[in-house]
Amino acid sequence: MAAATKPVRIAGEDQPRIGPSIIAAILIGEVAYIATRVGPGSQQAVVTPKQLGITLFGPYVIGVELASILLLAGLVAGVLVSLFQTVTSIQDNVLAFIPRSAAIFGVFALTFPWMLRVISSFSTDIIRRLPEFIR
Repeated sequence: MAAATKPVRIAGEDQPRIGPSIIAAILIGEVAYIATRVGPGSQQAVVTPKQLGITLFGPYVIGVELASILLLAGLVAGVLVSLFQTVTSIQDNVLAFIPRSAAIFGVFALTFPWMLRVISSFSTDIIRRLPEFIR
């Protein structure tokens, strides 16, 4: 007969999470501050739902653009390794994993400055236009 086991308790499991609460309070404060600055007397243009959708479409295009470069490197390396394994009849998982990882890491190392510029410019643009989106 199997012995009954007691559930394992993790230390601090019942305590509230302080870090996320502080971050959430800061973000709520920022939104409240921006909302009080944007009022009927402000000279900012009203953003229509269509303009908002077009603006927020950018993150998806940027995400696909940045990820596709790395995925393409992994795909090309994977196909070349598969061809090599087929020709030589070597079926080793490590042989398939290491070249793909090296190709993705190499492409990431080469394109990181460009990726950082793209993400930084997009983020600063979104943060700068945040008051328009709140209206």
